[in-house]
Amino acid sequence: IHSTYGFRHYGYASQAQSRDGLSPHLYADAGFADDLKTSKSTSGAYLALMTKAELSSDDSLDTHFPLAGQSQSQKIQSHSTPEAELVAMDMAVRRHGIPSLWIWETVLQQKLVLHCHEDNSAMIQVCKTGRNPTMKYLSRTHGVSVGLLMEIFKRDDCELIKEGTDTMCADIFTKGFSEKVKWLHACSL
Repeated sequence: IHSTYGFRHYGYASQAQSRDGLSPHLYADAGFADDLKTSKSTSGAYLALMTKAELSSDDSLDTHFPLAGQSQSQKIQSHSTPEAELVAMDMAVRRHGIPSLWIWETVLQQKLVLHCHEDNSAMIQVCKTGRNPTMKYLSRTHGVSVGLLMEIFKRDDCELIKEGTDTMCADIFTKGFSEKVKWLHACSL
């Protein structure tokens, strides 16, 4: 701890933007079987209040204010990357996403959309259809309801977005970095 005082979350907000463009963005990721002793996966979540620049063509962010970050070892072993990703998204949505949506709607006094970012296409498909015949055991083993995730993402106030692996903000909470360039990139997200 004493060697990392320089690591901080920084938030910035544009004065030009009104509060109408603000919305919570939740990034969820998993490091599949990354614990060398137990082969358990790690769940990561990153929540920020953000707005996209309306007049900019480069898709840069005008406001990006970090609200929460979490890294947690999953309780049991996952058998695949999509399974570990489902567990991570369930943790992120239930602990950070839905509660923050209610708080920020109260603070900003407007309806918002929770934008959930995920980089695994198979996991996104499971959440959209609510079906996954190869992982029927998830509710018993991990306590994750695929049906509940499907219902959450069918709501008008939650959107599931395919995020590129290179822009996944939650990577820093799930992976070990041995290369300085990759670590600095993860910090910049």
